[in-house]
Amino acid sequence: MIAKVREYDFPTIEKEITDLIDLFKLQNNEIIVKKMKDIVPEYISANSQFEKLDN
Repeated sequence: MIAKVREYDFPTIEKEITDLIDLFKLQNNEIIVKKMKDIVPEYISANSQFEKLDN
């Protein structure tokens, strides 16, 4: 298999990661996982309670 690497704009991804860290304060796992999936859309939550968030 050959990996497909997506290029990220550093200021954009830095803000996304900062937002993700800030979401931790809410202690709402569904919101946190949703944000992670927004950042890395290829991530699939197979066989977990969060697979309903998979596109």
